[in-house]
Amino acid sequence: MTVAFYLAGAVALIATLLVVTRHDTIHALLYLIVSLFAVAVVFYTLGAPFVAALEVIVYAGAIIVLFLFTVMLLNIGHEAEGDERRRLRPVSWLGPGLLPACCWSDSAWPSPAARRPRPAPGWSDRARSAWRSTGHMRSASSSPRRCCWPP
Repeated sequence: MTVAFYLAGAVALIATLLVVTRHDTIHALLYLIVSLFAVAVVFYTLGAPFVAALEVIVYAGAIIVLFLFTVMLLNIGHEAEGDERRRLRPVSWLGPGLLPACCWSDSAWPSPAARRPRPAPGWSDRARSAWRSTGHMRSASSSPRRCCWPP
């Protein structure tokens, strides 16, 4: 079961990547169906066969059929294909790729002020010194990162 889980997870990741990178809409929808079936297999290997059946019936069955119907109804021709190819150039991915990179860098390296707990403002000097003696308040020299804190 573990091999099936990892294999289905890899198939889901690869198929989802192909959904995003394909130029032909019908091919992208077919890869989306493969991805949804792989996610259903992942649910089944995790011990949730009902959720896997719902995944296949609701998503791969009903919603993908609606997507295919819409694509066939619109009948986008070759003139729109050139516009789509222009929008899917690697340069176009620079902006959307920067947002997850910024979010990841912010969560990977939190600011020093976020890492250092502070005593409440109304504490007495005795309580403040007891707080410092517990090691929660480090001086600037003991800080492992010398970025921009303290000023």
